[in-house]
Amino acid sequence: MKRMKAERMSRGLTQWDVCFAVGMSESKYSKVESGKVPPTEEEAKKLAVYFRMEQAELFKCLDLLSAPVFQKEFKNGCED
Repeated sequence: MKRMKAERMSRGLTQWDVCFAVGMSESKYSKVESGKVPPTEEEAKKLAVYFRMEQAELFKCLDLLSAPVFQKEFKNGCED
């Protein structure tokens, strides 16, 4: 979560910049970035493309790899 914010900020981006680019509401992105909710599979794909990283790397930045909700929604598609 903090890593995702740090990644965004290191690129000089605002939350709005990311939201606009990936078609996500600022409210939803804020919740994703803070770890309150996981991104949908489609949102995760768009975020990974936008940040030019693999989905697994994105999930590491979001600290979702060990979250129970991640285990349910993304386990099959994102294991190392």
